[in-house]
Amino acid sequence: NKHGKPVGKAVLTGFTLDCNMPLSAAAVSNPGNYELDTVTIKKVKKSLDRVLHPVKSFTVTYTPGSDSVTLKLAGTQTFPTGGQITVLPGVTGDSGSVLNGTTVFTITPGGKKIKPS
Repeated sequence: NKHGKPVGKAVLTGFTLDCNMPLSAAAVSNPGNYELDTVTIKKVKKSLDRVLHPVKSFTVTYTPGSDSVTLKLAGTQTFPTGGQITVLPGVTGDSGSVLNGTTVFTITPGGKKIKPS
């Protein structure tokens, strides 16, 4: 802030993923079950390739009342060209059933929205 007015761009400090099923607290709280990446675009010959850059410093917490998972970044991130969150198959429901494979969420440029890929 400068003289009471915001300056600069908005930054993200984390994400919350809401689930529609009861989850296993131990499985969803394991940071090893998630990958968080920023994305850059690289021109290769006549095509554009997405290059993933891992974000390694984040924590994971589970909120049982809402069956949601929060990924909190150690610092701030702007995701200028976007990113992605990958939920790996190790996340299980409270009945022990594994969620349906790997789930990828796309973070739009600037980090304004997250949508399933």
